[in-house]
Amino acid sequence: MSTIPIRAHEDESLRCFTVPEVAERLAVDTKTVERMIINREIAAFYPRGRGRNRPVRISADELRAVFARTLGE
Repeated sequence: MSTIPIRAHEDESLRCFTVPEVAERLAVDTKTVERMIINREIAAFYPRGRGRNRPVRISADELRAVFARTLGE
């Protein structure tokens, strides 16, 4: 039986990753991740700001979905 509190599980599903973090987990270059975002292969969001240097984040759920699609191919 799991002793992990429900709250910890909820927090994990809210986790977001930067482009370099996603690139490291997928073992690809950051440019590849950026291209996947542009091609809508990965859903990304911009948590704040507008302009050239706004941050990009990918949710943990989206990263799991990318892994699932990759493994399913």
